[in-house]
Amino acid sequence: KSFFKNKRSEFEEKIKTYKGPDPLIPWLDYIDWVQEYFPTGGHSMKLVELLEACTRKFLKDERYKQDIRYLRVWIGYADRC
Repeated sequence: KSFFKNKRSEFEEKIKTYKGPDPLIPWLDYIDWVQEYFPTGGHSMKLVELLEACTRKFLKDERYKQDIRYLRVWIGYADRC
């Protein structure tokens, strides 16, 4: 596996196994990493799909209705669609 596939697998595992009080954190870490390493849009790392999955995951979660971090995910998704 390449470095990037390994990192992607690590982030996906962190999302699946996160047990803390703020499950948005591992998603944001993953999104930030993709944007940092693939500043031209992250097509090879499927940034749009990642942003969409994050927005859907927390759509009905009341904790994030007024969370600026979640709003930024939505804006990032809308900018790329």
